Amino acid sequence: MAFADKEKSLRVLGGLGPLQGIASGALTFSLAPREAGSVLTITYRVWGYDAGGLDKLATPVDGVLGEQTTRLKSLIETGEPSP
Repeated sequence: MAFADKEKSLRVLGGLGPLQGIASGALTFSLAPREAGSVLTITYRVWGYDAGGLDKLATPVDGVLGEQTTRLKSLIETGEPSP
């Protein structure tokens, strides 16, 4: 963990999934209150070098983060992560 602000923000550092060993990043989860609950914003800033180009990894990494966010949403709303 790199930074936490209770009930507002959490930031972790590192290369996730296919980025391990070739890139580093800062993954930030930010919560903002809304009338009917909260809005979660996820930002993943990545830096590094790969001879094949890091841009080719953007879509798979985005897919993994999207899937995990869907499971988190399900867990919060139902008590069970989606399959």
